[in-house]
Amino acid sequence: MHEPRAWTQLISDLFKICGRLDVNYTDESGYTHFHAACEFNCPEIVRGFLEHGQDPNCVWPKTGDSALHIVLRYAEWDSDIIEILLRGGADPNVANKEGLTPLHVIAQQDWDCEIVELFFQINDELNQRYLQYCTCGYRRVPVHTHEQFSIHSICTRTRVDSIISVCGKFISDYEN
Repeated sequence: MHEPRAWTQLISDLFKICGRLDVNYTDESGYTHFHAACEFNCPEIVRGFLEHGQDPNCVWPKTGDSALHIVLRYAEWDSDIIEILLRGGADPNVANKEGLTPLHVIAQQDWDCEIVELFFQINDELNQRYLQYCTCGYRRVPVHTHEQFSIHSICTRTRVDSIISVCGKFISDYEN
């Protein structure tokens, strides 16, 4: 039972046994069942929590990570939960305790081009602006110029030409 997919199935099964999506249980660190559903890739459970009024911007106090941060950092490359959260009202500009927004987390990961495109596409459809700065020490730096969080680095790592147009649009929007 050490396989990540096995853990994901186990967590999903536990939620089905519990059956309570109207109550978001919390541990001593503030980590909730909603956070676990996001981390362990349980889209139907995440949707159920949101349908019962769960705040999609619920923050884990220990790290300051929102559900969207958790999905982008830990979930097994699943666009379903990202889409469910964004369309359910998750704020793409919430920064965690490190000052990182979901866009920074995307830039840190080796995400598939389709996930990156989906993030930008949904935010565009919802007319949501995404934060274009990261905090580096005591100064704010544009995301597309910061080496660690460079949107260009996403394009380079994915090695997929179609993402170049998305990055170009993002940088063009930023400069205008």
